[in-house]
Amino acid sequence: MPHIKVKQSEAALSPEVLLYEKMHSSIGNYLQVAAVVFGTTLMIYFALLIFGDVNLSYLNGWLVFQCGLCCLWGALYYRYHNNYDAIKNIWEWWIEVPLSIVCGLGWSAMWILFIDINDVLNALLLNATIIAVTMTVSVTTPLHKAAIIATTASVMVPTIFSALLREEPVYHWMALAAAIFSLAVYSFGMTMHKLYMNTLEQREANAQLLQALRIEKLQVEKVSAEKTRFLAVASHDLRQPLQAMRLFTSVLESMVTVDEEKAIVKKIGAASADLSGLLDDLLDISKFDAGIVETYPEPVYLGSLFSGLYEQLSDLANERQITIRYVNTEQQLFIDGSALERVL
Repeated sequence: MPHIKVKQSEAALSPEVLLYEKMHSSIGNYLQVAAVVFGTTLMIYFALLIFGDVNLSYLNGWLVFQCGLCCLWGALYYRYHNNYDAIKNIWEWWIEVPLSIVCGLGWSAMWILFIDINDVLNALLLNATIIAVTMTVSVTTPLHKAAIIATTASVMVPTIFSALLREEPVYHWMALAAAIFSLAVYSFGMTMHKLYMNTLEQREANAQLLQALRIEKLQVEKVSAEKTRFLAVASHDLRQPLQAMRLFTSVLESMVTVDEEKAIVKKIGAASADLSGLLDDLLDISKFDAGIVETYPEPVYLGSLFSGLYEQLSDLANERQITIRYVNTEQQLFIDGSALERVL
């Protein structure tokens, strides 16, 4: 069987396969993303409403914006999670990336509108939310590099610029920390992206190898079946002249009267019988290889089997000066006696 290789270029993911994997990992999680965003939004809304001193109109507007985004995610999930082909031409750059930007802007707007550095609880809550959002994006969308960059940038860039434009020095330090954190998140996201891509490429290579093995297996089975059919036809065609030879040998044996001539005729008959047996053995071996041989197990006494083989082979062994010995045992096996005799 020839060695099967899958070239590195062949193992690489095709654009169509990569797009499908991106859509599967993103659209398949739209409902969970909507639930997490909605729950986080409600938590922050009520926390700011109860404990914070914020503009109520801005807070309600932000809540409506976030809820609308969650509804859009839910609608996209129910409409397309089993129908990727309907939007595959526009999904990546007209749906996923814009949604990532809008999502990031929603969280950066939260920080810009409601941050109050004088309120420790407020500052901790909003900063922790920004950190959690950016980290979650890099983990939940590792296949889509553009989505990671779009979301991280839309969250952090407005936040950093807003902090830099404020007068209090503490905001400037927060901007610096946010910039460093953004670079760390970007690096982590790219590492996750590379890891997932390597995993997908390995899976694709394994799938191609399995397909090649299936094709090779079918070819080997086809060749084996052709060989079996050829041997069956050949043995059938060769048996006819052998049968004629054995018939002529038996007629010739009845006609000759000289002992030496009779001995020669007997040897011719024995040789033709051996040749017929070899043809049977060859056909049986091909059937064994193809897995189509039929056996008929029965109790067989090994002593009788060895004795019969000894009688058949003793004259030939004596001519070649070979000594044959066997144990006359009463041991019994449940096996196909004819098949075992041909093997021995």
